Amino acid sequence: MIDSSGSAEWSASYAQYYLRAAQQSARTQGLYYLVLQRVSRGELSPTTMRDALSAFSEQRGRSYGDRLNELSARFLAGLVQIATGATQPPPAYDALDPYSWFRRLTEYAAEQHRHSLQWYQRGLDSLTAGTEQSPTTIVDEYNRRTSEQVRALGRLYFDVLGGLTDISTTAEEEYLRSVLAGVAADEPPSSVVQLAAPPGASATAEIALENTRADPAAIRCMVSDVRRADGVGPAFAPKIVVDPDALMLDPNQERSVRLSLMLDPTVYEPGADYVGAVYVLRHGEPQLDLPMRIRALASAPGAAVDRGTTS
Repeated sequence: MIDSSGSAEWSASYAQYYLRAAQQSARTQGLYYLVLQRVSRGELSPTTMRDALSAFSEQRGRSYGDRLNELSARFLAGLVQIATGATQPPPAYDALDPYSWFRRLTEYAAEQHRHSLQWYQRGLDSLTAGTEQSPTTIVDEYNRRTSEQVRALGRLYFDVLGGLTDISTTAEEEYLRSVLAGVAADEPPSSVVQLAAPPGASATAEIALENTRADPAAIRCMVSDVRRADGVGPAFAPKIVVDPDALMLDPNQERSVRLSLMLDPTVYEPGADYVGAVYVLRHGEPQLDLPMRIRALASAPGAAVDRGTTS
């Protein structure tokens, strides 16, 4: 009789692993997008990225190495337990003395293997002596144990695979957030559209647009999604009012576009920076991206105003 429960359990574990990995990948991709935005605007240099990686490796490398060692030890101990059919758990990993732990694991494996051989020997002895155990009983018990070992191996495999993904993703996220946090205060204020006000108040900013071409220009302004500068949480669409969102400018004409945002205290955490961009679009011309930062302040200074020029 074929036991299909093992195959079903593997399939379910496989689907759960890939769902979790996809969610982790989405978070990491969002952080990479923020970093690439700053690289494209010249706010991050390869030297900065390299120095941040060196500092991160020095400060956090041992911690992640310890996590990887512990995961490897758990995998090895799990394999030993499955292979020997042991019901008793293997010795707990000792990060302070891994050599002693490995010796205890070796002794555990030998002892459990001896128990397993004794079980099979008792079955063969009873069969030879003509007692109540039959060949069918022994085979059924062997098949049951084998099916359980296959299921246990699947659980162990996806546990370790998920652990490796967690370590890798966590390290990437921590490194990228350290990069973003390290450069957040270095952005030149004059190049950033800033919306700042206390929670519950309205923040405003203005962008001056000028048509320096000889022909009339139709210009539109749009706002991108924003997310916290440190990468915490998902991106979202800010409820920013752009007035007007479209302009028709004659040659050498200049007009301002006003951005207004009510800083909902349930959305914006005080003291945290939220970054995005204002897109200035003109038919037939490259898109101009103006960096934008939103912050809910503890006090009530006036909102910063940015003025830029597009041609």
